[in-house]
Amino acid sequence: MSPKTDEDAESIVDEVEWAAMDAKDQEYQEWLRRQQAVQKRIKAEAGSILDGAPPNLPPPTTPPEPQKLGADTDWAETKSFVDAVKELLELRAKPVARFVGMFSPAELREVGDFLMAVAAADKEEAA
Repeated sequence: MSPKTDEDAESIVDEVEWAAMDAKDQEYQEWLRRQQAVQKRIKAEAGSILDGAPPNLPPPTTPPEPQKLGADTDWAETKSFVDAVKELLELRAKPVARFVGMFSPAELREVGDFLMAVAAADKEEAA
């Protein structure tokens, strides 16, 4: 059946377009219903988890006592310290003039103070 006038043709085109839009709207409505159903299931599952009894958890473990490191504990720096003191003991026999000006008096005092603190410290006190 052919349209007789332009108005009839436009009317047919409008009907086809409306039918296409109606089909797309129905597809969207179906998609929206599925999404709402998924949301509802998710909320129900979350609600049952949140409203239910708490899960059974294993008893907490008691943390071990912190390890106390005493002066007799080997540190990474222990060997360096021992080697440095041994070298200083060997250098005592050399003339002092050879070492003058290599470090500032303040730096040498800091090293001396450190060595004196090590010498004065009691083993239990240092731990």
